[in-house]
Amino acid sequence: MVLKILSDALMGDIEMLEIAICDDNMEELSHVASMVQDIFATEKIKHELRLFTFPNELLKYKGRFDIVILDIEANFIQGIHKP
Repeated sequence: MVLKILSDALMGDIEMLEIAICDDNMEELSHVASMVQDIFATEKIKHELRLFTFPNELLKYKGRFDIVILDIEANFIQGIHKP
């Protein structure tokens, strides 16, 4: 699905990608945002990043996103449950 979205964006079928990144570690959040920003700028894909430090902020957000990048281990909620 992500490849289809990126393909559509490159072909001009999507005007702007809405991207959410959620990580409770500010250093990691900044690093991931910078990487995403660099990749999309290089490919000339119009995008808007929204950064979240708490999963609850993301869950309460009323907008929609084309791509969501999540931290799999956060202090409050874990994206993958370990047995």
